Amino acid sequence: MSSIPASLPDLAPLTVVAAALFTGGWLVLDRLSPGFTVFGTRVEPYDLIAQPISGLGLGKTAVAMNTVFVLTGVLMALGLVGVLAGVPALSGTERMSVGAVLLLSPLGTAMCGLFTLERIMPHAAGFLLAMGAPIVGFLALGWQLGREPRFETLGHLLVAAAPVTLALLTCWFRSFDPEASGQGRGVAGLLQRILATEVLGVLAVLGWSVRAGSTP
Repeated sequence: MSSIPASLPDLAPLTVVAAALFTGGWLVLDRLSPGFTVFGTRVEPYDLIAQPISGLGLGKTAVAMNTVFVLTGVLMALGLVGVLAGVPALSGTERMSVGAVLLLSPLGTAMCGLFTLERIMPHAAGFLLAMGAPIVGFLALGWQLGREPRFETLGHLLVAAAPVTLALLTCWFRSFDPEASGQGRGVAGLLQRILATEVLGVLAVLGWSVRAGSTP
């Protein structure tokens, strides 16, 4: 820890800010979106049960939602840097390797704002990074945190969160049908929101707990 600036752990609670921004953003914009047009097809009205959060990145709510995506990614990345700096049990190599995995999630979140549904390949890659990288990241960091008594419970939480995230992501993949979603059928939108809330919630708890635990 001696080579790490003492102020870096102060960034850890930004994971809480990021989670609140993203969740609050889609909750508000869900109610404001009249629908959207994707690949020339009009989808309306907007239905949070059937349709993905990314639908808010098109139409009237596009600027606001895409800004939320990017800001969430930036804030989450800064928060995770603070998390990694606030865990003295991590060696330099462990900090770099775990960080490389965890930071893929905020990168993916920002990509979802930079590339809308109409840029489907980079947008889909962003979603997979945002929701998939934490599965490995939670396991890797959870095992490391379990070595330090003050973070042992947090480590167990992260390890438990990994299979939950995998299960939710799998359920989403199995439920998502673009045609049905566009017609307002199915529950893929709801499942995606549950998945995003779980991932961001765990990251928020991680940031808050590490900052509290690293305070002298």
